[in-house]
Amino acid sequence: MVFALRKPKDELTTIGLAIAAAFPVVALIGGLGRGVLWYIVLMALVLTASLVRRIATLWRSGNLRRAVCCVAGVKLRMTFLRAVGLAMGRIKTDQGEQAGGGIGPQSDVGEDDRGGLGCGAVPL
Repeated sequence: MVFALRKPKDELTTIGLAIAAAFPVVALIGGLGRGVLWYIVLMALVLTASLVRRIATLWRSGNLRRAVCCVAGVKLRMTFLRAVGLAMGRIKTDQGEQAGGGIGPQSDVGEDDRGGLGCGAVPL
């Protein structure tokens, strides 16, 4: 909806914004019912169609490119830092001396500390 608020507005944007503007009014008078999800989906489809029409213009202006790069940079920052740490040798990949500590025979399931069966089970 952020891109839909910018000018120039086409027919699809006007329809989508009109549906979005009607929601608060209808909610105040108690008119929202079971079919409200269909209007939300319709609004999303109409605004998406309007955005697809204008995507080439937005991409050429550079605003969308900057937004995509910023979002990708924020989402991938930990992956990038981990790769840099591995490349510089600051992150060790060996498993250490406790690598196999969790692997091996486990205690019997169902026995408690006193040697009996747990959870109130009675031996036969």
